[in-house]
Amino acid sequence: MIKHPQTLQTNLPRSLPPTTITEKMRSVEAVEELWKHFLQERKPTTQQTYTKSFEKLRQHLGKASISETLQHLASLDAANANLLALEWKNALDSANHAPATVNLHLSTLKSAVRFLRMIGAVSWTIEIRNKKAETYRDTRGPSLDTIKQAIAYLRSPQASKIGEDWQIMQLETLVVLLFSLGLRRGEVIALTVDDIDNGTSAVWITGKGRDARERLDLPPNAQKALLRWLSERTRLLTLTPHPNALKSLFLNRDGHPLNAAALYHQIAQLGKQIGATLRPHGLRHAAITQAFERAKTDPSVGLAQIQRFSRHAKADTLLIYKDNHDNEALRVASSLDNLLD
Repeated sequence: MIKHPQTLQTNLPRSLPPTTITEKMRSVEAVEELWKHFLQERKPTTQQTYTKSFEKLRQHLGKASISETLQHLASLDAANANLLALEWKNALDSANHAPATVNLHLSTLKSAVRFLRMIGAVSWTIEIRNKKAETYRDTRGPSLDTIKQAIAYLRSPQASKIGEDWQIMQLETLVVLLFSLGLRRGEVIALTVDDIDNGTSAVWITGKGRDARERLDLPPNAQKALLRWLSERTRLLTLTPHPNALKSLFLNRDGHPLNAAALYHQIAQLGKQIGATLRPHGLRHAAITQAFERAKTDPSVGLAQIQRFSRHAKADTLLIYKDNHDNEALRVASSLDNLLD
C-alpha cells in the first residue's frame, strides 16, 4: 500500500477515515470554522484576547490567514514546533513585553496546538515554559481621596470636557461598579441587561477562570448609579439603536458594546483631568486595599471576607495586597536603620 507522506495522523475513531482530517486541513473555510468553534468554548472576553494574540502570531509567521497559520503549525514536527515557540518567546521579550503578556501569547500558541491535537492533525505538544511572572508589583491602586475626586469631577460642569452627558453618566457608573464591587475590566464590559437582578439589587457576573455565573449584591451607591444609567441607556437606545448593543449594559461612543480598550482609555482620560493616574484594574486594586484598611477598625472584615469580595482563588494572592498595604519591607528597613543611630 502506498503511503501518503502529507496525510496527517489522527486519533479519531476508525469509522472516520484519516483523509477526512487531511481534507479539512486543506480547506480554508473548514479550518477557520473549526477554530472558531474551538474558541467558542471560552468566555467572550477570552475569545477576543486569543483572537488578537493569534493575529499577532500570524503576522510574525508571515501567513496570509488563520488557516495558513494553523496549516503551518500542523506541518511541523515536535522539534521545529518547540523551536518556533522559543523564537516567538524571544521575539516578544525583545519587544519588551511584560512577562504576563509574553505568557498570554505563548498560551495562545499552545491552545492552537491543543486544537490541532484535538482534530488529530498533530501528536506533539509545546514544551516551552512560561516566563515567571512578577508578583511583587504595586497593588495599592489610587487613594480613596483620588476616587472621590474623580466622582466629584464627573458630577461637575467641567466634566463636559470628556464627553456628552450620557457618556459622563455611564463613566460614573463604571467607576462606582469597578470600585464598589472590585470588578475586573473584563467582568464589567461583559455585563448585559439580563445580568441585572430585578430592582437592580444585584448583578450576575462570570468571574475570571469560572464557567458559572455568580451573584453580587449591590451596595446603595452602586444601585443609585446603575438605576440612573439604566434610565439614560433606555432613552439613548431609542435614539440611536444598534443591534449589537441592545443587550450590552455599557456602550461605546459609536453605539457598539463597550470594549476593553475604550474603557481603559476613558478611565485614563478621567485621571488626566484630575491630575492622577487611573486605570480600570487600579480601581479594583484600590477596592481591595481599602478593604484591608477597613479591616483595621471593623472586626467583621477579615481575610476570609476580603477573599470572598475580591474573588481571588488563592488567599496567597491577597497577602501580596496586604504586604503592599502594610509596607512590611519598610518596617523592617526602618528597624535596621535605627541600629545605625
